[in-house]
Amino acid sequence: MKNMITGASQAETSILVLDVNEGVMEQTRRHAYVLGMLNLKKNILVLNKMDLVGYREEKFEKARAVIGPFLARLGIIPAFIVPVSAATGDNFVSRSGKMPWYAGPTLVGTLDAMEKDRDLREKPLRMPVQDVYDRDGTRIVAGRIESGTLREGDAVRIMPGEGRATVAMVLEFGAERTAAEAGECIGLVLSGDAAPRRGDVLSAVDDLPRIGTAVTANLFWMSPQKLDIGETLTLRLGTQETPCRVGEIRKRIDSSTLEVLSENARTIEETEVGEVLIMADHPLAFELFGDIPELGRFVIERANDIVAGGIITHGR
Repeated sequence: MKNMITGASQAETSILVLDVNEGVMEQTRRHAYVLGMLNLKKNILVLNKMDLVGYREEKFEKARAVIGPFLARLGIIPAFIVPVSAATGDNFVSRSGKMPWYAGPTLVGTLDAMEKDRDLREKPLRMPVQDVYDRDGTRIVAGRIESGTLREGDAVRIMPGEGRATVAMVLEFGAERTAAEAGECIGLVLSGDAAPRRGDVLSAVDDLPRIGTAVTANLFWMSPQKLDIGETLTLRLGTQETPCRVGEIRKRIDSSTLEVLSENARTIEETEVGEVLIMADHPLAFELFGDIPELGRFVIERANDIVAGGIITHGR
């Protein structure tokens, strides 16, 4: 689960694999819950091991009928549902003659049909600062643009502080650049007195990120050692890092059944999900996950070990 939530938090598309012979297992439900929590909009459902059920359409339809309503409760509507056999390669690259009743694309075909997200380019500029380097006396601010665009001459704010600067140069090794957009890792030379550092966020001057020390979040707990309310942990959001505590556990939820286990709880156990209030020691520049995902998702560490992942649903 830890590997899955870490990888999925950076993804645009998921492939959820279900063993059509075994049916829906607990781990499948938990993986699906994470996909729903991370609000991935483009999902592919693969029903594997069709060879073990004789490639029969009724087995495919039965498995789809079982998993479909559960996914719908999580807000997951697969763009494609593909019957395959990994052992024989059926419907991976070429359409299988053993399943003539299936008229959809192959698995590779579904990936070819997916379009890369473009809407983040239309959102306000957000660039977490990864590091600052000195090259012959010139300070180069390095980072990845998570949303929006920038070009030479643009004014930017340095959050969560009050600093302002102007983009003097846009740098990329081996290329001449005057602009950059969401998804690109770049270097910037800024003019002005402000001195960004790792953990700061460069933003558009007329559309700032949220700033605060308290956020409401959905938290997926992954450690065998339970979470206790008030325990000191470390929150990592983008390149920001700060000590934090869970001040409230409003709900505990079973990630495989979606059952609400308790309200106003004191602990969260492994593989459970909590609707929580997180209190940070230092101000955070953040967004709601539904607005700009990269500044709305985070991980929690305990003693340098990742023990939870989550998304911000409200600020305070």
